[in-house]
Amino acid sequence: MKPQFQSASTGLLFLALTFLLQAFAPNLKPAGGDYFKVLLNNKMIAEQYLTQPVSIKSFSLSGSNNNDQLTFYYSHCGKPGSERSIVVKNADGSILKQWHFSNGSDFNMNVRAKDLVNVVNKKAEVSVFYYSKELVEGRLLIRLNLKGITA
Repeated sequence: MKPQFQSASTGLLFLALTFLLQAFAPNLKPAGGDYFKVLLNNKMIAEQYLTQPVSIKSFSLSGSNNNDQLTFYYSHCGKPGSERSIVVKNADGSILKQWHFSNGSDFNMNVRAKDLVNVVNKKAEVSVFYYSKELVEGRLLIRLNLKGITA
């Protein structure tokens, strides 16, 4: 009967270890797939793992954000895209501004909030998209509310 007891205790130990490791699972990032985040002065304002249901965030900018920096980070399965751009569109889908970013190992694409505000010129809400050679159809990252902002 000793071998059965050893087998059962080994199984219970394995089961206990599995439950213990699952306690830390919410802190782990999902493996694979595309991922993006948007930061304002290095503070996260939006984050999305595209292996999960997509939820588009809205964020308001005001005149006090003129000296701030928005950072857009996009990862294609752990690699930066090539021929990347950030595109701002109005509610009609018309392009208001497009920023191009060089190829390389840097995932971050930085845009000064002031440059964004100057382009938008008092539009109520704009949408910010990411495009690359790997994602030619583009991906909506965030909606920005800029109502009442003056350049």
